[in-house]
Amino acid sequence: MEIHACGYDLDHWQRCVAQILSKKSLAKLENAFGKYHIGIITLQIDDFFPLVGTYGEDVSFQLLEILKDEAFESFPAVFAGCEIICIEEARVNGITICFRLPEGLITSFASEVVSFRIHMRSNLNYQALDVIGQQLDILVGHSWIGKDRRQGFQKILFKAYCDAQRVAVSRTDPAKLMIHKEFIEILKKPLLQCLYQPVVNFKSGNILGWEAFVRGPERGHFQEPAVLFGYAEEIGKIFALERKCCDQAVKNLGPISSEQILFLNIHMQSLNDPAFTPGSTLNPIEETGLKAENIVLEFSERHGLQDFSLLLECLEHYRKQGFKVALENVGSGHSSLHSISQLRPDFIKIDMSLTRGIEYNPIKRIMVETFVTLSEKIGAKVIVAGIETETELSSLVSMGVHLGQGFFIAKPSCPKPALCLLMPATRLHNGSKDHEGKCSTPVGLLVQPATHVRPGTTVAEVKQMLADTPPMSNVIVVDNQRPVGLLMSYNLDRHLGTTYGIPLFFHREVARLMDRNPLIVDWNMPVEKVAKAAMMRDARKVYDDIIVTEDEVFIGTVSIQKMLDTLAKVQVEMAKGANPLTGLPGNVAIEQEINRRAAEGIASSLIYIDLDNFKAYNDAYGFENGDKMISFTSTALSEAVRRGGTPDDFIGHVGGDDFVVISERDRAELISEAIVKIFEKNIPELYNETDRRRGHIRGRGRDGVESQYPLVSVSIGIVDCEFECSFTMNELSLRVAEIKKYAKRTPGNAYVRDRRAALGSKSNDDKGEEELVECGLRIAE
Repeated sequence: MEIHACGYDLDHWQRCVAQILSKKSLAKLENAFGKYHIGIITLQIDDFFPLVGTYGEDVSFQLLEILKDEAFESFPAVFAGCEIICIEEARVNGITICFRLPEGLITSFASEVVSFRIHMRSNLNYQALDVIGQQLDILVGHSWIGKDRRQGFQKILFKAYCDAQRVAVSRTDPAKLMIHKEFIEILKKPLLQCLYQPVVNFKSGNILGWEAFVRGPERGHFQEPAVLFGYAEEIGKIFALERKCCDQAVKNLGPISSEQILFLNIHMQSLNDPAFTPGSTLNPIEETGLKAENIVLEFSERHGLQDFSLLLECLEHYRKQGFKVALENVGSGHSSLHSISQLRPDFIKIDMSLTRGIEYNPIKRIMVETFVTLSEKIGAKVIVAGIETETELSSLVSMGVHLGQGFFIAKPSCPKPALCLLMPATRLHNGSKDHEGKCSTPVGLLVQPATHVRPGTTVAEVKQMLADTPPMSNVIVVDNQRPVGLLMSYNLDRHLGTTYGIPLFFHREVARLMDRNPLIVDWNMPVEKVAKAAMMRDARKVYDDIIVTEDEVFIGTVSIQKMLDTLAKVQVEMAKGANPLTGLPGNVAIEQEINRRAAEGIASSLIYIDLDNFKAYNDAYGFENGDKMISFTSTALSEAVRRGGTPDDFIGHVGGDDFVVISERDRAELISEAIVKIFEKNIPELYNETDRRRGHIRGRGRDGVESQYPLVSVSIGIVDCEFECSFTMNELSLRVAEIKKYAKRTPGNAYVRDRRAALGSKSNDDKGEEELVECGLRIAE
């Protein structure tokens, strides 16, 4: 038997390597030994065994599977052209990769491994945060075996493996590698690429702003942002890199309007850097002609927002300067609500993990809708990232999401892309947040065929029918042509997926699992009424399909998505005439609403709202404050309708400082009283202290004469419409003009109701102005 110099025989080395790799992998390596240079990389999850104690075996081994999957994904991206010989689990807490190492890669091997480790760690932690809510570190070692065959294969392999483990534990200082020189060169020279992706306003289809993305030089280690920023974080240069990125992003942005904004990503670690001084951020921005109001500082939950006291102190300084704040990656498995409550962001950016599949996943839809509701209560806007398909876009817009970005809209590019997106849906603001544009389309026109079965059909048979259908498919249970139940495929899977689901239900009648009280509507019911009924259902059923009948006979189903898309098309047409400042529907939509009510015979009141002394205010305080006054009026009308009206009431913006509310007749005075009270309380806040104290300003009125003008007030005229017989829009306009003139005779805030017979009523006697009776005179100050 051959005895080696170290004193151990061949069997000993064979036993050693047998603990490292399987026989199959060892055979592959031995076949390559001497023919090629062989690279070895080992990966281990750091502190793996404490993870087992904390989270259990199943979760910990799930993380190992993620590590192995990510190794397969990341290796080709970093080691392009390197053929893997074997990759398998090594010991309990890691994996080993062996591959052919090209000669030209030997000198830069250590630097490539650093790039690989950072790439791996970024991808691993993206998923680890979802699994355990915290980030992980990985130990990555490396070594290589040359073509020299003077020593035995087993001994050389064992030594190489030990060298790799030593490197992993010792954590080679990255600053000593070639990759460090490349990074420093990036900081010294303008080698970064800045790309800009538009963030689109879903209401108008216009660009609100752009998010700046930074890429390293092409064909280098740092082309991928994850590697660039990951390396900077490791060597304590994140602030230096971030400052370079922000400066370059601002300089390369190009011209934007005063209302548009630029989103800049900020790493939490920057705030801890000794070189960080809050005041230094504004200087390079102002040098380019931008203002703090044009900049949104975007923080990510993935960066670990532990030190909120430091962050809040810095943000307070930035907010005073005019900067806005965004929180990104919300909903990706982190402590979103805590972060939102602490940071009070102006923008909440939903993670793309919620975007994927949102068109058919009811849980994701509910989560996004919840964030939209939350944002509106705290004065923020929701941005959804990662929109890649038309159905994702239409689903999000129909749900009331404010803003969005993604490859379907535009990819990041330089120079920044310019577009006006034709939105597939627009939520129309008309006084009630859950009130959609009116649509007289019968729901029957949207019906699609649906699979239907008898009540005695077994669950097994239904499962077979739904085997290859999408997650939101359905089966209707029909008895004597009448629908008696609904079973959605996701509900079927939920029941069968429980511990005893299959033995309990699989061979039983489908009636045991069906929803016995689905939403069933008649063919002729208008789409908007069906939509309202659908959204009033229990949250667990809100996205279930709707069953449609004709004379109580089943004819098909309508999906929520189909119905919302139909409403969206109507809303888009109505929104074409919407006022760009308030977003309220304009004259075309107002006339359509009046015609709709006339066609349906709905007795209504038209409440006409006009601002007094607005021109003097606009001249004295400027157009920007004038716009704020108009926007305040829009908000006041919405609040007044919420207090005294109904969800079916309509708010329109005629133009300038003229508005209309169309309501039920017995609600008109309640709404008008609420408008007057809101104006009395809040209008003084739109003036400076001096003007507020003396109660007037000096300016020019509509007649051009300089005079003393009281604070802006509201004059309201109420005209009732019966629609029993026809009348023209011109007749309505004349009646409104008459009653509005009476309202303006009363100083301050007032409303007046026309006491003549309702316009369009059979008893309409069309008396003159002298017969008008004022009511609801000015509310006391």
